[in-house]
Amino acid sequence: MKRLFLLLLVGLLVFVPGVASADDGPTERDITDLLLRIGGPVHVGPADDVKTVMVFDDDAVIDGTVAEQLVVVNGTATVTGTVKGSVLVVNGDLVLRDGASIGHDVNLFRSNLTREGGVQIGGALHERADFGLGWAFFWTFWVGMTLVVLAAGLLFAAVGGRQLAGAAGYIGHQPAGTVAAAIIGAVMLPVVALIGIATVVGIPLGIAVFLFVMPALWFVGYLVAGTALGGMLVRMLGRNTETDHPYLAALSGLLLFQAVGLVPVIGGLTVFFAAALGAGALVYRSLNEWRGTSVARIGTAAPAPM
Repeated sequence: MKRLFLLLLVGLLVFVPGVASADDGPTERDITDLLLRIGGPVHVGPADDVKTVMVFDDDAVIDGTVAEQLVVVNGTATVTGTVKGSVLVVNGDLVLRDGASIGHDVNLFRSNLTREGGVQIGGALHERADFGLGWAFFWTFWVGMTLVVLAAGLLFAAVGGRQLAGAAGYIGHQPAGTVAAAIIGAVMLPVVALIGIATVVGIPLGIAVFLFVMPALWFVGYLVAGTALGGMLVRMLGRNTETDHPYLAALSGLLLFQAVGLVPVIGGLTVFFAAALGAGALVYRSLNEWRGTSVARIGTAAPAPM
């Protein structure tokens, strides 16, 4: 499971906008959203300002400022600067040098702490020898949901591959209409549900929209957005994108989105907007099909005529 998680994070490192790796010897102040390194060290210099730092299987040295979170797995985190948020170290060591400042909690799982004088910790210190039932449930739930999403994406690619590829193509070929449809859908469906509930007679309709229609539409939209992302990935690797049964595009894109979902805050927002955008593409394509206009598929240079 650890190997799978690291592979997913490699995909996140390469294909998620705003993700950066460490630079050697920056000459001016760097401001980075996410600094991620797997199997290599990270050094945040005194003039660097990073939002989040995540290091796997190596060490991190923080001489500058981390605005939100510092995460080190299987390595040593050495802090002489400032971490305004929290620190998480798993199966490693945390060294807090004189003058280091931690704004919130310090969480150590199977890790050791070395703390010099003059260190400030704004939150609580949590040390655990194991992850407990809560973490076990979280990872079990995440793996289960990932398997469900991948199975749904492959099934969609098998039985409705052309429809899936066509809707995914709209995200790249018809961005304005797709975004407009996503916004309208996100606003109109709740309004319709609330109106139905307010009329008393339409209470079943409102409940059905909230509990079934919107979750189903956004789930299918998530599959569409994942296929669009996977199609871009496949083309970047120099391979042709299958439009009849886009198995590879669906599998790779959804894996990347599931990995992104693990990143605090950023992941949840990314998954939410991806689902909404995919739903908008699906609705917009269905509308154009009904009107008899063009269809775009992933991997095509331009929308193909009906």
